[in-house]
Amino acid sequence: MIKQQKLTKYLHTLLIVVMGFGVFVPLFPVQAATQATVADFSAAIDQANDFQFQGAMAIDQESGQILYQYQADQQLGIASLSKVISLGVVYDAIKQGTLKLTDTVPISADVALLSQTEGLSNVPLEVSKDRYTVGELIDAAMIASANAAVVALAERVAGSEDGFVTQQMSDKVKEAGVKQFKLYSASGLPGNYVNSSKRFFGYTENDENQLSAADYLRVVRQIVTDYPDILTRSLPLKKDFKVNTDTTVTMENQNEMIPGGAHGRHEVTGGKTGTGDISGYSLFVQANLSGRKVLVVTLGDPTKEARYQDMGRLLDSIENQLSWYRIHGEGEMVGGSDAHIPVANGDQPWTSLYYEKEAGLFVPNTQLDDPGIEVSYRDALQYDTEGKIQVIAPLKKDAVVNVEYYTAPFYQSIMNDKEHQSVSDAVKATEDVLEVPFFVKISRLMNDIMQNLMQWLHNFFATVMSN
Repeated sequence: MIKQQKLTKYLHTLLIVVMGFGVFVPLFPVQAATQATVADFSAAIDQANDFQFQGAMAIDQESGQILYQYQADQQLGIASLSKVISLGVVYDAIKQGTLKLTDTVPISADVALLSQTEGLSNVPLEVSKDRYTVGELIDAAMIASANAAVVALAERVAGSEDGFVTQQMSDKVKEAGVKQFKLYSASGLPGNYVNSSKRFFGYTENDENQLSAADYLRVVRQIVTDYPDILTRSLPLKKDFKVNTDTTVTMENQNEMIPGGAHGRHEVTGGKTGTGDISGYSLFVQANLSGRKVLVVTLGDPTKEARYQDMGRLLDSIENQLSWYRIHGEGEMVGGSDAHIPVANGDQPWTSLYYEKEAGLFVPNTQLDDPGIEVSYRDALQYDTEGKIQVIAPLKKDAVVNVEYYTAPFYQSIMNDKEHQSVSDAVKATEDVLEVPFFVKISRLMNDIMQNLMQWLHNFFATVMSN
């Protein structure tokens, strides 16, 4: 197997070209069976910790690589974690231009009454047409987990909470490829809190929003990538909310794991809590680990304290036992800065290629010297008459020449389709290389054949004479 410092050097010697599509060319030997998988790593983490959650998962945000999972496909209540999905729909409306952060949101009598309901997370809202802005209600939802604030936004976007949930919110979940889910409310409250005059179904207090840990991250990963402002707004420890001209309340962050909180961690860069009588205590966070954004969700802890203890131990385990393994950097030249890559049928004999983006993956620290990486290509490699790998003209500057795929025993993606079951990166041309006329190609080919023939004859007679 190839150690990290040797891997990059070895990859740089592999020159690639577009031929037939869909051809994968394995270049490395099959990995040893002793290397750990995600399942192996997760089991070891579980054995070392007394986790109390019912389901959990951690992924690399950019690539979707799974770092840890426990009963991640089991549908569980997500309570107020639902608010991140609802706000994803709100930000879609902002992106589409049908809504602005500075727009005001009408507050109906039902929403005002919900905001005053004892025992629910809220900020008090008063019946009004233009008192509260979209931005203020988003802050209330992410900091104070204000249920009525999310319902008001849902009514502003879709006309009713039911319509918002059964159409836009459900469509948002389906866009991520999720097929099994239950959604009853925009806020994450049990379905019986949906205004009875606007119900499409007879919701009860036992009807709660449900997703698996894996499906929740599939949905939220895209939302927080497209709209990072949602998590930025989840970070203030306190913020004032103006109820009316005479009354201001101070919102206190419900997430004690943000920096400065009772269970605060410096690497946490946003998140959301979820609490319900049925669903228990849940938590979603984004954290910077090994210089990467990592998304973690835990569902169904029995107590508030267990929620933070479990998340803390899980973050520690990932941070201490996994590392980012860099294969190559963004814009890095294939073969190094002074590499000369042969070009067939080109108006120049050499060119250079570069990697479009950084490529890498998380691996257990015990496998850093032997990550078991295999490389394959989208398109077949092309060889000259001497068996050397080459690229073929014409080439266009910054156009994709080929795509590399990297797989390893520990690599597993949260994405459903096979295309995303490996780390991939495009290799691009640094310059235009024109194709020479047909008669020049024939002339070069004949010259190569003659040179190879003369070399073969030379070697043949040298062998005969030596005998």
